[in-house]
Amino acid sequence: MQYEYQINEEDFLNFQLFTASQSVSVYKKIRNNRIILAFASTLMAILAYSKGNIGVTIYLIVSAIGLYFLYPIYFKWSYKKKSISSIKTNYTNQFGKLASIKFASDHLWVKNITGEGKVLLADIVEVNETENYYFLKMSNGSSLILPKNNIKDLKSLNKKIASLEIKMTQMLAWKW
Repeated sequence: MQYEYQINEEDFLNFQLFTASQSVSVYKKIRNNRIILAFASTLMAILAYSKGNIGVTIYLIVSAIGLYFLYPIYFKWSYKKKSISSIKTNYTNQFGKLASIKFASDHLWVKNITGEGKVLLADIVEVNETENYYFLKMSNGSSLILPKNNIKDLKSLNKKIASLEIKMTQMLAWKW
């Protein structure tokens, strides 16, 4: 059976954000940056205290605490903003264009504005399901984005994906 859908800017953005949220390197970057910023602010507070500047010391300690707890929020906002800019630059010509996916016994037939091709089911290493998407991850690192809200026969697609003998991870409550 063939499933047709359209991908828009929000779909690309949610894919980028989902991928980042599952990345160990992004987690380490957040962790390391928040520690470095809080540590640097604490060192400056110690220096200010040694010079007798109590007001500056208190300001820097409060800053260190604020940086430690607020940096993840800032990072998420910044990452989302940069992702939107990148998506607008690189994928604008794909927004709203019809794409399709067709399941066969041993492969998928994928067609979109960039072309069409056959993807062996053996090359799909994982299917990640969120509330609004299926992300099919390939062995070469690329992924297929299947927005649930744009697919007409979603029940049939759900059954088809569930029947594949591929690692499936459901994260229905995922939020950026």
